[in-house]
Amino acid sequence: MTSRQDTSTTPDGVGLPPDEIQTDETTTEDLLEDPAPPAPPMPMADSERLMVEELRESQDRYRAIVEFAHSAICVVDSQARLIWINRQMTEISGYTEAQLLGAQSFATFLAPESVQFVLDNFRLFLSGQPYQHHYEFKFIRADGQKRLLEKHMTHYLDRHGQPNLIISMLDITERRQADLDLRDSKLLVESVLENVPLMIFLKEAKDLSFVMFNRAGEEILGRDRSAFLGRSDLDFFPSEQAAFFISKDRAALASNQVVDIPEEPILTAHRGQRWLHTRKVSLRGADGKPKYLLGISEDITEHKLAQEQRARLEGELQQAMKMEAVGRLAGGVAHDFNNLLTGILGNVSLALLDLKPQDPLVAPLTEVHRAAESAATLVRQLLAFSRKQLIEPKVVNLNDIISTLQKMVARLIGEDVELTVRPGTNLGSVKVDPGQFEQILVNLVVNSRDAMPGGGSLLIETCNVDLDQAFCSLHSHTPAGPYVAVTVQDSGEGMSDEVKSHLFEPFFTTKPKGRGTGLGLATIYGAVKQTGGLILVESAPGKGAAFTIYLPRVATKAGRFVGADATKEIPTGIETVLLVEDEPIVRDLAIRFLKRLGYNVIAAHDGASALVLAEAQTEPIDLLLTDVVMPGMNGRQLAERLAPLHPKMKILFTSGYSSDEIANHGIIDEGLNFLGKPYSLPDLAKKLRSVLDGRRGVTTP
Repeated sequence: MTSRQDTSTTPDGVGLPPDEIQTDETTTEDLLEDPAPPAPPMPMADSERLMVEELRESQDRYRAIVEFAHSAICVVDSQARLIWINRQMTEISGYTEAQLLGAQSFATFLAPESVQFVLDNFRLFLSGQPYQHHYEFKFIRADGQKRLLEKHMTHYLDRHGQPNLIISMLDITERRQADLDLRDSKLLVESVLENVPLMIFLKEAKDLSFVMFNRAGEEILGRDRSAFLGRSDLDFFPSEQAAFFISKDRAALASNQVVDIPEEPILTAHRGQRWLHTRKVSLRGADGKPKYLLGISEDITEHKLAQEQRARLEGELQQAMKMEAVGRLAGGVAHDFNNLLTGILGNVSLALLDLKPQDPLVAPLTEVHRAAESAATLVRQLLAFSRKQLIEPKVVNLNDIISTLQKMVARLIGEDVELTVRPGTNLGSVKVDPGQFEQILVNLVVNSRDAMPGGGSLLIETCNVDLDQAFCSLHSHTPAGPYVAVTVQDSGEGMSDEVKSHLFEPFFTTKPKGRGTGLGLATIYGAVKQTGGLILVESAPGKGAAFTIYLPRVATKAGRFVGADATKEIPTGIETVLLVEDEPIVRDLAIRFLKRLGYNVIAAHDGASALVLAEAQTEPIDLLLTDVVMPGMNGRQLAERLAPLHPKMKILFTSGYSSDEIANHGIIDEGLNFLGKPYSLPDLAKKLRSVLDGRRGVTTP
């Protein structure tokens, strides 16, 4: 390599004055002079010869080191010119040796954004001030590529006393790009970890302490991640739960396989019990030994609750399907069976009226009558369970009904059961069939009594409640809103979850054989559902049971509750009644009932014949007593056809089964009069007088 010595300066003015430049060049005049004869060489001592050889060997060694170094090495003089370079300098820059050494300034090869900084640092060096020995700058190769170089430099004084810089440069472009790529990858991973909706954590394998926690983990657990770092599960969770977590951690570390925990219960600081789906796997070091434990958890609490709700809804659907099946069965036999029971009960009751008390037929006929009534009750229970029982809802205050039943309830439960009634203040009104509600309450009381064979306590309580959407979402077909709650709570034996799951199924009973049909609670369930309500039970073995009925509250004010007419007197009449009944046994019985009560009877076996008789009747017809379900023309259609002929005629429908002609899901249409089958002589007599005299139901506005 050569040393360049001229008087030019760099484009930035960096350089030395020409008069200060010293040179060793030989002039032309010197070459023309007659040279003096050379002096004979001085003999060299062995020590001097050895020193020269060692110096030459050292120079060769250092030259080889510099030439084959991975770094580009160069010397820059005080004019910012390259005066010496190694081979690597040409490879890094792409320039030839001549191009590099022939440049007026090292700044020629710098990227524009690096020129000012490099020259400013060079001026500091020239002025004797502290300068930066190590920094990075951008260099433009011969092919136009911009490269990032790492510079290390020091200085020395040449034989003329001028300061020169020795510079070592390493191309770090790829390394720096790799660092940037690594940083970008790290930022990407951190961004993913922070924003993924999964709890991700890392534990030390040796002590299972947390070393990393993401933001989702903070949200799920309700704690700042800093509280976890350097600590273990034992510091945060109950010992039993922490032991469960640690056992799964160790299993993952030992197996080197992903440990899947489909449902992992966890107690959080802000939302109580949660459920996680967690996967754990060990991360091993270069030596193959576990170094970290990686855990990824998904909060599946809502999914689990949805599954539980779905299971409940499926259970309710199955229950509804059972009810519907029983309802179809009950509906299929109820009409004909109730007609038969009407005939049996009616004829037996007429026979008993005509017999003297001492007559030997009284006893067997009484037993027949009792058996027929039991059969009628069974049919009513089946219809109530399947929500096909015909009811006439009224706006009532449940406190009034409970008050009238209190004495009867006390007799039912016996003296060894303490009865407490707590009527709610300002209780809202509900629209129910009073007789049906009485049946519901009595069945619940009897059920509680049977659960307390050794005595106990019974509480009947009412209150206003407002059911929100969160509560109602757990129970299908129950809209949110205002309700009246009726609770019947006992201190009896209680029930297991298994018993509770079948409690409202038809024919299910825990009572001994012969002590129940298994329709009591099923009847209550169907009756409550028919009124648009909800019934729930809370119970555990040995802790009694509490049945709570929720009935929709209505804005209409309840009328005064007067209860059923309990008088034994059978009212009579003299009005004309058009009787239409397609079943001969019921028709014949109804004729005998009506005549015995003093009414004038016109009887027809179907709607068409009834129209003919009504058209021929010159005297007014006071009341139409018609079956609802008949072949051809039904009772509702007949009433509509007869209305123009006898506009003042009252109408009383009778049936043993819910019919859409006069009822919607078993609820009698508003303004219609109805008498269910089977009916007795007193039932018919009282209902006839109520309709003819213009009285409606058991409430008065």
